[in-house]
Amino acid sequence: MKFYNYKKKIVAGFLCFMLLVNMFAGFKTVSASTSEKEINVLFIGNSFTKYGQVSYGVPSILGEMAKATDKKIKCTTIRQPASHMMYYAYPTIKYPSYYKEVSLAIMNSQWDYIVLQDMSTNGVSNAENEMYPAIRTINDLVLRYQEKAKVLLYSTFAFDNGTEIEYNGVNQKLTIEQFQHETAKAYNELGRELGVDVVPVGMMFLHCNKMYPDINLYSEDSKHASYIGYHIAAATFYNYFFNEAPVVTNQDLKYSDVSDEILKKVNALVDDKITIDSTYKEIRVGESFSLTHKIIEDEGSKQSDKVDYFIMNNEIIEGNKSGDFTAVAEGKTAIIVQTKSGVQAICQVNVTSHKNETLFFNRSYYQIGKGDTI
Repeated sequence: MKFYNYKKKIVAGFLCFMLLVNMFAGFKTVSASTSEKEINVLFIGNSFTKYGQVSYGVPSILGEMAKATDKKIKCTTIRQPASHMMYYAYPTIKYPSYYKEVSLAIMNSQWDYIVLQDMSTNGVSNAENEMYPAIRTINDLVLRYQEKAKVLLYSTFAFDNGTEIEYNGVNQKLTIEQFQHETAKAYNELGRELGVDVVPVGMMFLHCNKMYPDINLYSEDSKHASYIGYHIAAATFYNYFFNEAPVVTNQDLKYSDVSDEILKKVNALVDDKITIDSTYKEIRVGESFSLTHKIIEDEGSKQSDKVDYFIMNNEIIEGNKSGDFTAVAEGKTAIIVQTKSGVQAICQVNVTSHKNETLFFNRSYYQIGKGDTI
């Protein structure tokens, strides 16, 4: 009997030991399963996402950056050369397969992020009539079929200085800064309307151009990016997803054609930011307001912490160099607050007419005589 009881104690002890082992093993398994989750991203665009004449693009370089820094991201690309977002949004006669491919990708697969990149000139010359309706349509499709996906707007980079483009109904040669300001205004206005984030690739191009003018961001056609141009676009997305600048060298990048020193300079730029106290103002004609700013991690601000204020439509808003503004006419516009090195924050402004004064009474009927007051 004693031997039997002793044996029972041994078995019970062994079972308790195994239970503890399994518990701790379970804790390890949970810890492993709750490690950093892979981000699943769908890019929809054209050659500003992936240029057909080269083997690299924003998604592939982003993937290399993530791999080199132990981040988990999976990028899928739908891109067609010279494609407009409207080709993906509607079943056009000319490009029916574009619409089908995007629709099936959104309806049949689940994504964490869906990046939309329109024809680069549409932000300047065709935002209201083409870009906005097309992106609204795709955003509606995402809301209908995706459980968790967030739409991101890829604010594209400008053409190089002096490239001709239709602007205000006339073919003009714009500077990088002029082109980029119009593009940023369009994407930020739409982003605010839809409640989605804008990834400021174009701003980072301008920032790099001002900080390091000797770095060539463009290919021979002065429109598409060089390798380092696509690299800075990828670094801007990396910063959005992981809230830091990528630390990579040529050993991590299959197609890099620049030095490690240039990579280090360009990668550091994506941490540079400026914030303003308000990104949206709704005011009436005749009212005034001010904007204040704070520069964060801007290499250029080490030389000057001053900013410039670019009013995108001076017929709607008037202002001064101190950041004070007055509404002078109805309409929508934007104010771009920009450091000397090209880092920006944007305030969208909606100006309405004078306030209508309305009288209200606590009764619907009064009977009064001459000389009475109410």
